[in-house]
Amino acid sequence: MESKLHPYIPELQDQFRKGKVTRRQFLRMATLLGVSIPAAQLMAACSQPAAPTATAVPPTGVPPAPAATAAPVATTASTIMSAGATPTPDIAGLKRGGELRYAADVYKLTDPATSVIVEYNIWWYVNETLTRLSNDNVLEPMLLEKWQPSDDLKTWTLSVRKGIKFNHGKDFTADDVVWNIKRWLDPATKCSILGLMGAYLKPTGVEKKDDYTVVLHLDKPQVAVPEHLNHNPAGILPKDWEGDWLKQPWGTGPFTVAEYVVHERAVLKRRDDYWRNGVDGKPLPYLDSIRTVYLGSDTAPYVAALQNGDVDIAGLTPVTAQALKGVASVTISSHTSAFLHTYRMRLDKKPFDDVRVRQAIKLCQDRQKILDATQMGYGSLGEDHFVSPVHPEYVPLPPIQRDTAKAKALLAEAGYPNGLTVDLVTMNAEPVPTLAQMLKEQCAPAGINININIVTTDVYWNEWTDVDFGITSWTHRPLAMMVMDLAFRTGQSWNETHQADPEFDKLLDQAGATYDLEKRKQIMLQIEKAQQEKGGVAVPRWNSQLMGIRKNVRNARASADDHTRFHEGWLG
Repeated sequence: MESKLHPYIPELQDQFRKGKVTRRQFLRMATLLGVSIPAAQLMAACSQPAAPTATAVPPTGVPPAPAATAAPVATTASTIMSAGATPTPDIAGLKRGGELRYAADVYKLTDPATSVIVEYNIWWYVNETLTRLSNDNVLEPMLLEKWQPSDDLKTWTLSVRKGIKFNHGKDFTADDVVWNIKRWLDPATKCSILGLMGAYLKPTGVEKKDDYTVVLHLDKPQVAVPEHLNHNPAGILPKDWEGDWLKQPWGTGPFTVAEYVVHERAVLKRRDDYWRNGVDGKPLPYLDSIRTVYLGSDTAPYVAALQNGDVDIAGLTPVTAQALKGVASVTISSHTSAFLHTYRMRLDKKPFDDVRVRQAIKLCQDRQKILDATQMGYGSLGEDHFVSPVHPEYVPLPPIQRDTAKAKALLAEAGYPNGLTVDLVTMNAEPVPTLAQMLKEQCAPAGINININIVTTDVYWNEWTDVDFGITSWTHRPLAMMVMDLAFRTGQSWNETHQADPEFDKLLDQAGATYDLEKRKQIMLQIEKAQQEKGGVAVPRWNSQLMGIRKNVRNARASADDHTRFHEGWLG
């Protein structure tokens, strides 16, 4: 298929030239519209603003986007993972072999398509996605070689990468892509991707054109199709997979499953015939194995294990990061993120069906105190909506001031002059208990008495969309409209507030069909205001992602989406 430049690209170049979009925004939008990363980098180099400003390094120490490439570089098996902003590792000390030990829970897993939480940090070393997100929030091709949208964004042509085999010997072809996408769109699968793609694509719209080409015929325009193909449960399985991942852990990834014991350990072993090469010209991965070990729900063992060298890497909270500061053998890696915790209220359950009650609870939040107590210098203040400052569509709203007197008056108007009592369900993983206790204390002056019900993480995730009032974490998505579709579109499986608002859904449709960033921002501004004023979520602050890494580990760091990226790591 001959590549055709989308007609918006010249206008996007002009916006970049005039300084209306940043280099990162230019790269991200150009690649979404089908331009390869090397070509987009060349376009950026040829369209530099007249008076460029230096790219500031965020306070968390995340490196800025790399300088524009002077000439296109072919996207080959050995370069695809380092395309975008992921820096080329220093290979002077490159070593092969050894076992990387990662401290994290090992959850029950039957099907990647139904995974909800961090199960993907194990299975995605076995099952790869069609596209992937770089650490710089720019999308890259993975099992796809490229994609191309039509001018009206209603037809997307996906070119499937050739020469790849699943670990059980089957060739990866367009048949597998079609089977997976149709399966995600089947309500019986119970895959959250349906909440993203189901709004614009039916199973009948997925066409196999030839053995390595798939065409998606959309019902309505959508600019974020390649992003949706990288949603957390989008691991590609072979068409002959029969339904139990532990019995048939078949994938195209660099590792295979050797052991899997829920809430204890998982061991992944190196695959010898993996399709991508490392920087030394030999097949990846560099590691012989990755061992994930669960150390319990308390944070202290994770700190001790890192200090003592019993594990190589562990996810951190700001509290545990503070405990590890000054430990010479451990590096604390951080990344700004759209990860959040929300105090979530069901709009179809009393008393939260009254907007005045929802507004009262939101007004009780002391956001700065919550941020300080739970992020300790990381993160940023929230505005009671799901559009993060790291999202390209974000528009800042005026700061929200705590006002318990107004909250009390709103409760009286709603029929609760003497206050009310509500039950808040939380999971036993920090910072959630701290968030619960702080809200309880901050709501008390307004006459809102909160009973806290702490359950295990497993129990909460089994019932999270059913509880009337809960605290839920939402991981980073690169575009705000992705998380909005998942969390708030009417009837979707992850719509935990049970919001049913046709006008809100129309705004989501408009945002998805709009590739001009400034126009999309204006749509997103309406969405932000609607959520802040009447939505069922209170968002006091945004997280930074933190990871503790022993200094013998090379080419590994925290990521915005909380995905571990050890595919190309090694032990020094």
